[in-house]
Amino acid sequence: MLKILKSEWLKEKRSANAKLLLLVPIIFTIFNLLMVRIMGINPVGQSYIMATAFNWYPLIILPTVISLLVVNITKKEKETNKIKFKSLGLDYNKQTVSKNLVVVFELAIMIIITSIIVYCLGTFLLGETIPTKQIILASFYLFIGSLPIIGISFLSTNYLKGPIIIILNFILTILGAPIATENYWWLYPWSYSLRMLCPILGIYPNGLFLENDSYLFNSSVLYLGTVVSLMVWLACLIFQYLIDSRRDNV
Repeated sequence: MLKILKSEWLKEKRSANAKLLLLVPIIFTIFNLLMVRIMGINPVGQSYIMATAFNWYPLIILPTVISLLVVNITKKEKETNKIKFKSLGLDYNKQTVSKNLVVVFELAIMIIITSIIVYCLGTFLLGETIPTKQIILASFYLFIGSLPIIGISFLSTNYLKGPIIIILNFILTILGAPIATENYWWLYPWSYSLRMLCPILGIYPNGLFLENDSYLFNSSVLYLGTVVSLMVWLACLIFQYLIDSRRDNV
């Protein structure tokens, strides 16, 4: 399994996904910085660059980027490669799992790079005080809350074309913003990261700052969100494995 995972990771080095890992964080943070400049002075105790970065990223950028990562890594696998894989007596299903894990790693790298750039820009260029703990927690829960989208996107490649997956993830995430404020948010995977970021950053899913007495400051959602995110991602991974196994036996 480790050899297959390493092989998949090496394949990505010259792929479009490798370029996305660097370009997306840089382009996004530059755009974010320009928008923050337009907004003016921060409210007392608040940070526009943190609020916009961790609101626009899961709401607008990541749904599209995650879809691209998944579509790119799955579409490049030719049928001849699958046959060769089986002829060597290797379990092709493990390759599917490895692809999923590679995209998870890529997402983690992308979020880490973005967070470092945002922190440096906010601290050294804008002169803001950004708590290290806050940006670490925001990055962690953004990552955890995005895992279900990876799993669902991989499952979707069995039935939908790449452009459809990209459009659907974008639309479903936009719809996730109002749902994230409801009690049933945990039933809707596209709202997970948006909801978990509320108590950490003190922002609504639409990017506005929370009132001090807002119920969205309730941090218990972090535990629930983490559990359901991992459960949905693992369930998708298992379903994908079963689908591939059934396909191999036909």
